[in-house]
Amino acid sequence: MNHALPRQFSPNEAAAETRCEPGIPSWAPAALEALYGNLYACLTQFEIGFGLSGLHTYSVRTGGQLCTLLMFRLRGHRAEVCNEVIAIGTDEVAAFDAYVFAHFPQVRVVAWRAVHTPPQRQAAASQYYDYLEDTIITLPASAEAYFASLSKNTRRNLQRQERWGRTELAGFRICVRRCADIDPEQAKAVIALNHARMEFKHKQSGIDAEETARILRLVRERGMMVWIEVDGKVAAGALGATVGRNFFLMVLAHDPAYNAYGLGILCCYRAICESIADGCAEFHFLWGLYDYKRSFLGAPRALYRLLVYRSRMAQLAEAPLAFAAWRHSARRRLLAWLKEQDRKDAAMARALRTARERLLRLRGARQPT
Repeated sequence: MNHALPRQFSPNEAAAETRCEPGIPSWAPAALEALYGNLYACLTQFEIGFGLSGLHTYSVRTGGQLCTLLMFRLRGHRAEVCNEVIAIGTDEVAAFDAYVFAHFPQVRVVAWRAVHTPPQRQAAASQYYDYLEDTIITLPASAEAYFASLSKNTRRNLQRQERWGRTELAGFRICVRRCADIDPEQAKAVIALNHARMEFKHKQSGIDAEETARILRLVRERGMMVWIEVDGKVAAGALGATVGRNFFLMVLAHDPAYNAYGLGILCCYRAICESIADGCAEFHFLWGLYDYKRSFLGAPRALYRLLVYRSRMAQLAEAPLAFAAWRHSARRRLLAWLKEQDRKDAAMARALRTARERLLRLRGARQPT
């Protein structure tokens, strides 16, 4: 069972009961976590991200079973769905959109962000495009089973990196803490390593002061920190949070001075093993397509932005939003194309290098003795 995904539900099922109320009923926080098991669909994230004032709660039950639970807010002529990084069925989306348009006549557009849903076939105007991705490991029952499932090369690299660290780095040790036991200063040291890493790559970190505060609260309330110390200092670390039976990795960083030792990869692997020990079913890397995620058996899941307009006229009235969505979509397609060209170029370079090496060996074999 994929615990991050809700059951695919059709609102046309018999005995479906739809309710919508202002505010957050007392039963909703626990129900959100039980239904979606997702960091980006839990009350703590909503509170940190944009506050709880003005939220509405929409729920659908069939046969007494809760099937859909969405928090949304009205902002001018928009209804913005707060739940993100969830999977939701086409019928569920259509039912919610229809409900909002029927009961909130001022709403011109329903905005969904970063949801995993099939292409929508709406009667009204809509925009649907690739927005982000979440790379996910489906976790086995034990860390031993997970290690055995990795490729031979990955297993060898992990063993070699840990061996090098223990033999060559003074005071090397791998540490783990959870929730309130996490030292905020040590967690900040991991975030500082992210900044240093980005600066080393001539990029700007996306973790500002506000995001730092969000991460610190989440890890202290429901999180885990894995870090490596060298000479008593934090040399690498991983920060993440657990919701339901799913772990979400928010920060993974290491000191660029230890690039050769793969300390960040070791922290990541230990975080995966600790998640398995905690009984998690999934490990979420979240955004970004990187080779190390594939080597750890992560599978990318596309997340989409969906804007559903009441009518074509409503889409014209929301022209700035529609244009911004089109621009973001075009940029994503361009970046995807450029990455694909880079992969093709790299593959071609490897093929040419291999062919050259074979040719040189063949020439050497033909030389007279």
